Amino acid sequence: MNPNLIGPEIASLQTYNAGLALEKFRAQYGTPCLAKLDSNENPTGPSPGAVQAIREMAAGVARYPDAGSSSLRDDLARATKVAADRIIIGNGSEDLIGAIFRSVLRPGDHVVTIAPSFGLHEFGALACGANVTKVPFAPDWSFPLDGLARAMAAETPRVLIFSAPSNPAGPTISIDEFEALLAATPAETLVVFDEAYREYIDPSLRFDALACLAARPHPWIALRTFSKAYGLAGVTGGVRYCLRSGTGGASDEGAQSFRCQRAGSRSRARRAGRSQTSVSLGGVGGRRTRPIVCWAG
Repeated sequence: MNPNLIGPEIASLQTYNAGLALEKFRAQYGTPCLAKLDSNENPTGPSPGAVQAIREMAAGVARYPDAGSSSLRDDLARATKVAADRIIIGNGSEDLIGAIFRSVLRPGDHVVTIAPSFGLHEFGALACGANVTKVPFAPDWSFPLDGLARAMAAETPRVLIFSAPSNPAGPTISIDEFEALLAATPAETLVVFDEAYREYIDPSLRFDALACLAARPHPWIALRTFSKAYGLAGVTGGVRYCLRSGTGGASDEGAQSFRCQRAGSRSRARRAGRSQTSVSLGGVGGRRTRPIVCWAG
């Protein structure tokens, strides 16, 4: 085999641990799984309405899905008051994060994140040839605001990406910390805020991150998911609402090839399974623009 066949960015990546599927666990250890925690799946499962919607759509899986996921986009547009052309569908957070990085990053670009964090925040950037600065949490597991600010001051990042609550560490960020971090972020840096676990924040600590982002000049993207709180990890699908013209289209093309499941099934299952949706407003160059938010499945 040609040793140079695989690009150096890919060949140098460490193996990504995506967790152990339940069936593989049983086969490997020969014992039932009493509590599966490695992938943060919802042990209560989806709503009965979502299960019924998936059953009803099963007979149609012989047909390719709508590549534009029009039904799901329209549903989300009505629910969130975001224009459908600002919504991008992908197969979960991994697909959306990959599409963002493929659309935005060039080899040698700088990406800043926290550590530990969701592995794709780092690996996805490295796969695109970017240099990643990982800033560890403070000793008390609070968000490392000073460290993140120093990393961005040393070299302006093309992307700042982090989650809150943090996966896998668990800490969340307060509104004051969030505002301080945005204030320290260069205006040209794309802020990608991953809110996959927002439903698990104590209501007394929850704040409107989307409003905070809307008040800032940065380009930004917010990621949310149906996989965790809504118990739909096995029906992967994701949505991103785009913050300005051009950004959404580029990322949409990057995500197209991964859409392997029926949009109708995703749409109906999610409509039956979710209790509410949210909207984000983005700002670029000091002016209000049309929104970009991502929703992952």
